[in-house]
Amino acid sequence: MCLAVFAVSALSPVPISFDSRWTVYTAMSLWKHGDVNLDEYADVIARNDYYQVVCVDQGKAIVGLHDTCPGHWYDWYPAAVPILTAPLIGAAVAGMNLLHPLLGGLHSSYAMVDGFFRADYDAAHPVIEQVVASVLLACSAWLVILIARRYVEERHALLLAALFAFGTSAYSTAGRGLWQHGPCMLLLLIAFYLLEDPKLVARAGLPLALAYTTRPTAFVAVVVFTLYVALKHRTRFV
Repeated sequence: MCLAVFAVSALSPVPISFDSRWTVYTAMSLWKHGDVNLDEYADVIARNDYYQVVCVDQGKAIVGLHDTCPGHWYDWYPAAVPILTAPLIGAAVAGMNLLHPLLGGLHSSYAMVDGFFRADYDAAHPVIEQVVASVLLACSAWLVILIARRYVEERHALLLAALFAFGTSAYSTAGRGLWQHGPCMLLLLIAFYLLEDPKLVARAGLPLALAYTTRPTAFVAVVVFTLYVALKHRTRFV
């Protein structure tokens, strides 16, 4: 089931990269330079008309600044997504480079696919995003199976996982690119799985906190899960 979810999502002809535009670049900056600023991509930022980037100088964000930045360029969205997915993004870029001797002679009318053949992650970043997002989606489907198996038969658990993977925005949004949705969804499922086991309840705090850092609207889940632990597992609350 998980391999099928990954394959269908990764091979979908509809990758989407708008608000997630700088995720791959931020992750690669972390790998190459040990930071999450985008200074080394100033020319790419300019070509994209400074879309969803912010200049930060001495801790202050300078909104609407173009052309030059006295501080550093950063992605407008939380850095938690590229940080948490950096291992997968790094592996995807490394795999693309390894395949280049075999695929370098191929060409495609789609710029992003052609960029993948040329091992150019600037052009191929939507493809890389979709592949990594599909890994997260497959992992989420696996967790849905594990959680559902506690309540229903295996075949019903598989059906629920299929409905989750392909009948919700998990596929149409979270699996199309490295938005905040995919990592947040996976982390909340991990927290939910841990909350179902009294011995692991305390460990649910880590994925729950990380879910908030990837997508701040997860504070709703933080409140609900915290109240649940306070009421049902008081000895684990602190």
